[in-house]
Amino acid sequence: MTSTNSFLWIATAFFLIVTFASAFSNQPLFSSRTCSYDRTVSALSAAGGGKKGSDGIVSELLHNGNYHAMVQNSDKDLVLVDCFAQWCGPCKLIEPFLQQSALQYQDSLHVLKCDMEQDGTEDVRFELLLQEALPKALPHLVLFHKGQVVDVHTGVLNQDKQNDYIEQSLKALPHREEQVEVEMHKVVKKIIGQEEQQQKSKGFVSFSAQRDDYALSNLSF
Repeated sequence: MTSTNSFLWIATAFFLIVTFASAFSNQPLFSSRTCSYDRTVSALSAAGGGKKGSDGIVSELLHNGNYHAMVQNSDKDLVLVDCFAQWCGPCKLIEPFLQQSALQYQDSLHVLKCDMEQDGTEDVRFELLLQEALPKALPHLVLFHKGQVVDVHTGVLNQDKQNDYIEQSLKALPHREEQVEVEMHKVVKKIIGQEEQQQKSKGFVSFSAQRDDYALSNLSF
């Protein structure tokens, strides 16, 4: 009985000490282990890990208001969008890898994050749906070039595989642009051919049809 009372006194004293310490330090007694992305970036910036802005560091959340500026009108060769959710543990696991890749390829790559469950991202999700890149599982990486999806990957990539993924996409860009140009020429040629055919068909008179109409009009019953 005495040992039980002693344990209760010790536990009570410990709780009171922790409570008073927390009150005087203005910190919550039990802080959530799930930190937001903005707080993570702020901590990295304060520690000298990078600056906020368009210098390649993962520092901006993608939403309806900045989609066109950040993705469609980006001055980088590639835009990598990390589709995540606050509850997603693997999404947090790849954050350091994204930071490193953003820093390593900052001349040609802009890395953004998009919370798939956040209000204000409906237009982004709709655009991903139109381009058949809407995530079915997380984490989900989407690579854009001039507003067009060039590749997607679902799942965790370590640093080396993530760098390989980015480098392969960068190397494939010239070939992709050549393909786009060839397809554009085909489309233009097809349109010109259709217009020429329409011009040739204008003013064409079917004499056989006229003869049939004349013959029918002169039938006597």
